[in-house]
Amino acid sequence: MRHALAVTVALGILGALVAEDKSVVRELEAPKIKGTGKATAPKFIKSEADLKEILPDYKADVDFKKERLVLFAWSGSGQDKITYAGDAKMVTFTVNYGLTRDLREHVKLFAVPKDAIVEVMAKR
Repeated sequence: MRHALAVTVALGILGALVAEDKSVVRELEAPKIKGTGKATAPKFIKSEADLKEILPDYKADVDFKKERLVLFAWSGSGQDKITYAGDAKMVTFTVNYGLTRDLREHVKLFAVPKDAIVEVMAKR
């Protein structure tokens, strides 16, 4: 009986942890544009008007009342990667620079909570 109770409690706790594992950052399909910026200096798209100005032909699945877009577009190593972590109050993007000398264009687009603080860090 005690064993069954312990298993039930453990499964309940595990279920609660899994339910809370929803990321507040969504990676969207990247638009087809040139990677001409700096990886550590993204563009912020806060409204439909910003979206039309920066990406005139792109249709984003975003509610600008709740979210804003973060656009990274740069040229660099083919191994360059961007990772992210955070919550509704703060999101940190980390640019991991690759070591290869194969110049590639990169474009990444993310939706983040509208009021979240966004931080970008570089890691070599």
